[in-house]
Amino acid sequence: MKNSIKTLVLLMILIGQQTYAQNLQMEKLNIIAKNYGDSIVVRWAPTGAATWKMASKNGYRVERLALDAQTNNEITDYQLIGNFTPYPIQKAQQMVKTLEKNYRNSMFVAAMQLQHGKASVGANLNISEIIRQSEELENRHSLALFAADMSPLAANGLGLRFVDKNIKKNVKYVYRVFANQNNQTFLLDTPRFLVNPQYLDFTTKPSLVNVKSVQTGVQISWVPVLQNISYSAYYIERSSDQKNYTRLTQTPYLMIKNEVLNNNREILYLDSTAKIGVTYSYKIIGIDGFSDLGEPALSDIITHINVNGPVIPQILALKNLGLGKMEISWKTVVDKTKTNTLSYAITKAQQLTGPYQAVNKTIITPTQFSYIDSLEAGIPAYYRIYAFDKNGNYSTSLYKYVMIPDKTPPQMPTGLNGKIDSLGHIQVSWALGKEKDIKAYRIYSANNPQHTFTPLTQDFVYDTNFNDSTTLKTLTPNMYFKVIAFDYSLNESKESAILKVKRPDIVAPVSPVFTNYLVKDSVIQISWINSSSNDLKQTVLSRINLNTKEIKNLLTITANTMLEKYSDTLFETGTNYQYLLTAKDSSNNISLSKPLSITTQSNSNLLSIKKLSAQVTQNSKTVVLNWENIEGNNMAEIYRTDSLNQQSLVTVVSLNAKTYIDSNLIAGNYSYIIKITSPTGKTLGKSNTAIVNIN
Repeated sequence: MKNSIKTLVLLMILIGQQTYAQNLQMEKLNIIAKNYGDSIVVRWAPTGAATWKMASKNGYRVERLALDAQTNNEITDYQLIGNFTPYPIQKAQQMVKTLEKNYRNSMFVAAMQLQHGKASVGANLNISEIIRQSEELENRHSLALFAADMSPLAANGLGLRFVDKNIKKNVKYVYRVFANQNNQTFLLDTPRFLVNPQYLDFTTKPSLVNVKSVQTGVQISWVPVLQNISYSAYYIERSSDQKNYTRLTQTPYLMIKNEVLNNNREILYLDSTAKIGVTYSYKIIGIDGFSDLGEPALSDIITHINVNGPVIPQILALKNLGLGKMEISWKTVVDKTKTNTLSYAITKAQQLTGPYQAVNKTIITPTQFSYIDSLEAGIPAYYRIYAFDKNGNYSTSLYKYVMIPDKTPPQMPTGLNGKIDSLGHIQVSWALGKEKDIKAYRIYSANNPQHTFTPLTQDFVYDTNFNDSTTLKTLTPNMYFKVIAFDYSLNESKESAILKVKRPDIVAPVSPVFTNYLVKDSVIQISWINSSSNDLKQTVLSRINLNTKEIKNLLTITANTMLEKYSDTLFETGTNYQYLLTAKDSSNNISLSKPLSITTQSNSNLLSIKKLSAQVTQNSKTVVLNWENIEGNNMAEIYRTDSLNQQSLVTVVSLNAKTYIDSNLIAGNYSYIIKITSPTGKTLGKSNTAIVNIN
């Protein structure tokens, strides 16, 4: 067991040594310098406690490089200026005996105690002891560097300062510093600093010095000036006559992290000794790393006031006086720490969160403790009382709620409007009611005005518009909406008039279906069933010549026409055809039938008229047909197709007539064809197609 404890202690010591070595590798030296005209003061400091501990034994080496001020050419390479180590304890003790008692000298005494003081080392090390000793070393390091900033003597005693008096104005100097070390395992950065003796260094004053009264005194805030040299601490001085200033503290004021605000690095100081009613001004004087005082920064003049504010009012009662009158009464409790109340203000809002607006038109004096306000029935009221003092401070009472009962419902909503877009988004709006006590609305919908309307939401709608969504993949063409208004007493209005909103139609009509066909020598008879959709607009019968890829619309059927058959005589024999029905609804959605494929037979024995011609007469109302004579007593069935692809039988004449006049025509395109039949009605052949245009 004892061996296990020894092993654990040894392991913790090794871990501590490794951590110390890692921290040392990350640490470095910093260097600054300041030109005083006749000399240059060089200051340096290790950034970490481990480096400081090592360098306290071995000291520092400072070197200087000289450059021509005009050409920047090297005059001399780096030359050793000297080695600097902390004062030994005997020298420090002798100096302390001869020093006067002042703040800077006290910093020297503290620095020597930190340098030579021994940390307590326990006989048995544990993890807590290792942490404690590490924190103690960190604290000693931080305090030693602060002492060096506050006192040149302390900086000399710690081996962190050198005054170079051997300088020339036409020469630039570069200083660098090394920490002497026996162990080369830990390599430290070598810092450098350039100084041009032609220009004197100076520190500027802090900026943006603000003062304001707070509950515990006067708060002073300022932003430090961070240039080549930053301030390590500050003196704060105060004057009540703007002439004679005294320091509020004898020791410098340190910038603590808790007093740095946001990213502005604003520093705060509280003057808790300021007296109410007294006028003050303040000076902020910075102390830099060379123990020099910067230029004072002067604040604005401030008269310290009591910002605790007046006593908080307490609402006692809200009394309904009838006829729309509400009496508010309140009281205040004496509190000597508070300021005297100068006036009151009564505020009111319809919601707890506001906005609150003042209801009193004239000032309410501090001796008045009641007020009568006008309040309509059904309007909720949240009252709060503000008390003001002469300094502009105020305090606020807790809220108190009241509402005069109301049994009168609001009028039914009007001005309903709405639409449903192509994505199914619903927008419904209505006019705002004239009543002041309208609280909210509820929206109901149905797919049929005769059906039961259901609410679209379980919650109230607090605006005069509503957005929702619906499916468009439905055969229900419309949606119907109603709106009901509610007041703050939850009285319910009558239902609004029904709003009808059309859904965008994206559903194609039912496809038409071919039911039968019959192919004869000179005609193809086709029959079908039209689409059964209620919004059917038209159906188009098309024929596709599969040999030539020609597409021709043969027939257009409107929704009012129940035509479901067609006789096609304008075809060619020995050809492959495909017939197609296209149904279109009122929203221009279309659906196609299954195609009907037909092949006409070739018959070389059929008669043919190849020279059918058509001419329009001068009056443009008559067409003259002419054809060649074919022997025999055969008949000519003359067919005419108009601009709408409607084909009709015009007349039957003898082929020997060789001519026919078609009159009383209207403007449009016409095509003619003759079907040759025998006296017994047998089809023997057909003519070519003749086409004319009547203007």
